[in-house]
Amino acid sequence: MNIAKNFLAIALLISLPALKAQNDTKLTTAAGQRVKIPKKTPEQRAKILTDTLSSVVNLSADQYEKAYTSNVKFFIQKESVKGNKNSGLDEIKEKMKEISKTRKSEIAGILTQEQSEKWTEWKKVRKAKNVNKNGEIKTKYKNTTGELKSKYESKLKDSSSLDDIDDM
Repeated sequence: MNIAKNFLAIALLISLPALKAQNDTKLTTAAGQRVKIPKKTPEQRAKILTDTLSSVVNLSADQYEKAYTSNVKFFIQKESVKGNKNSGLDEIKEKMKEISKTRKSEIAGILTQEQSEKWTEWKKVRKAKNVNKNGEIKTKYKNTTGELKSKYESKLKDSSSLDDIDDM
């Protein structure tokens, strides 16, 4: 009995740091517990996106650096737009479209014709995976009209950050 208590105490002491780390991370565990995942920095997101681009089209070192710089700039601008609480949902969407369009044109300027075609084809295949049986694109906020639009606008005003609202 004493050995079991000692074993339990040691196991508890060993698992405490792991339990604390779980509180710092947002997913549902097998036990149904919700935990937070730390938010990625713009640099981390840019690296992931640039690595994906590089793995698909085989970027040179120079192309990689230019794409990475463009992506970091995009994610920093995106956070800035989301952080502006004085803007309405439509205004934020327009700014996001403009920022995205700028990044896409910068990336297109970096890629060769062959790489550009390869990237476009990869995006089409990936997008096709997000289509349901009715041929509709699976998106969380596909129809932001009427009630949904007002719901997300109120969520925008009420939230302390726009991280609650997925990418639009």
